[in-house]
Amino acid sequence: MYADIFAVIAPILFCALIGFIWARTRQPFNQEFVSQLVLWVGSPCLIIGTLGKIDVSAAELAEVAIAVLMMLVSTIFLSFVALKLLKLPVQAFLNSLVFPNTGNMGLPLAMFAFGEQGLALALAIFILVSFSHFSLGVAFLSGSSPVRGSLRSPIVYAGALAILLILTDSALPLWLGNTVSLLGQISIPLMIFTLGVSLASLRVEDVKRSAVLAVLRLGIGFAVGLAICEVLDLQGVMRGAVLIQSGMPVAVFNYLLALRYQQKPQAVAGVVVISTLISFITLPLLLWIAMSPL
Repeated sequence: MYADIFAVIAPILFCALIGFIWARTRQPFNQEFVSQLVLWVGSPCLIIGTLGKIDVSAAELAEVAIAVLMMLVSTIFLSFVALKLLKLPVQAFLNSLVFPNTGNMGLPLAMFAFGEQGLALALAIFILVSFSHFSLGVAFLSGSSPVRGSLRSPIVYAGALAILLILTDSALPLWLGNTVSLLGQISIPLMIFTLGVSLASLRVEDVKRSAVLAVLRLGIGFAVGLAICEVLDLQGVMRGAVLIQSGMPVAVFNYLLALRYQQKPQAVAGVVVISTLISFITLPLLLWIAMSPL
């Protein structure tokens, strides 16, 4: 089991480390271009290419949707209460506690832990969390309508197309399926590499506050994920995918959105960095629980 867990963690750790060293040695890297490439090309193709060819049933998608809804509602409530007790600004920090890194870290972990089936289920969770992040998350920060933000995300449309293919039991033409799969393969390596670059460029403003919020994100996420698995009686790969995605650290996108709407971006950057670093310590336990047979 220890060898299996290390085999899952090692690719993420070393790829992120390469990205970190790359940025620290000031090698050329256009982070905005790469992020846009992953957002507009890589991730949509990965979603369509993976969900379109893996045998995921409508019942499994419904189960994922219920799990994600429970995860978001529970996490929002617990995070709101925690921030109020800590007397920290809810508008600035709620997103950091609610929206985990289901992309850069969650997808590769699920893939290496459970193969293509795990990746497909983790992608379904990623789609729903991303939709919520670009809608509810933007609304939390800006006070604007949640609908407007969600309609700007290409991931939402890719997810809708993939779900349509599943529900209608359809498939893309072979030439298009191969093209989409090829383009989708760029996503996960670039996601992990960009995570390392981001960690090198972000700065921790208040170590104590960042550490408290980081522990809260990881603790709440893990507890909520475990509770959902028990309540819904999730088994096998589904259970593993939900636990992994729920227990991820703070998403880097929280910093980018905080910067855009000027909601304490430097403070959020510190939570992203500390939670990611702590997660590399807690990941073995999370994976041990996720990969252990019930």
